[in-house]
Amino acid sequence: MKTSIHLAALAALLPSTIAQTTNTDACSPLKLVYSRATGEPGLTSPTAGYGAAGYALLTNLTALVPGASGHALDYPAGFLPTSSNIGTTALLTYLSSASTRCPSQRYALGGHSQGGNVTYHAIPRIPAEILSKIVAVTMFGSPKCQPQVVGRCNSYCYVGDFACDGPGGGKFGNGGTESLNLRVKREEMEMAVNCEKLLALKPQGEKSRFASGFGGAHMSYAADGVYVQAAACYIKQQFEKSKAAGAR
Repeated sequence: MKTSIHLAALAALLPSTIAQTTNTDACSPLKLVYSRATGEPGLTSPTAGYGAAGYALLTNLTALVPGASGHALDYPAGFLPTSSNIGTTALLTYLSSASTRCPSQRYALGGHSQGGNVTYHAIPRIPAEILSKIVAVTMFGSPKCQPQVVGRCNSYCYVGDFACDGPGGGKFGNGGTESLNLRVKREEMEMAVNCEKLLALKPQGEKSRFASGFGGAHMSYAADGVYVQAAACYIKQQFEKSKAAGAR
């Protein structure tokens, strides 16, 4: 039984439940700002504009960090070349507004596929004062981390993911065809969100992480679940480090 949320379960959620756990303008200790993948539905969908991987990440994160909330970026996520630029502008606008409205709020940025590109291209343009409030960046099937956020960013990628399994893509673990012994290892890990194990996943060269899901490696992040859970654990870890540093 996987702890990351499944699409079938998403479809069964009531709209009121979705509204309570996703987009809100209320200030919170930690806000996940997430950009969905190309072609994934918008704010009125069962995944509330986060897409499958993003909604699963939010679900895991809010279970790990009490009071955390999310904001799904409202952008086209379409196939036109202007879509990503619109998303980057929307992300920068949101961060500026939210930082003014909630001066003590901390942020985690995330995205999948085109959403990762939105995040990637926004980061160099984020003012230093706001950038200092971003505790973590986690991306799936996206470019590698920008230098401005090295040390607080993970870009997760399966081998065979056409969007990132190449010279310019993120590299954090691998994927491919899953063998029986590795499936057993994965299913044991997924019985619960075990952050100690998930945070121990090694960077490039790790051979124990394999994609398991439909739609090919690029769209398997939510169905497989492990990298989504690892991202939530990483955000929690970085948020706790930020709180500890602020208390000194």
